Amino acid sequence: MSQLLGLKARKMAILTAAHDLFRAKQVATQIGIMKARRLEKSYRESDISFHESENRYFEIINAH
Repeated sequence: MSQLLGLKARKMAILTAAHDLFRAKQVATQIGIMKARRLEKSYRESDISFHESENRYFEIINAH
């Protein structure tokens, strides 16, 4: 984790896939939510709280 935060501080681009929204909020500047191999939503980390992010994730994942 400290390596990712160090790279973020140096403004390096990093692409990672994770299911952990809490960690994503810690290290990301952009967060995307995918479903069935499609990018459904993306947003800037600074524009949304953790709880809003979690709610969006569940809305997308549970939509039919």
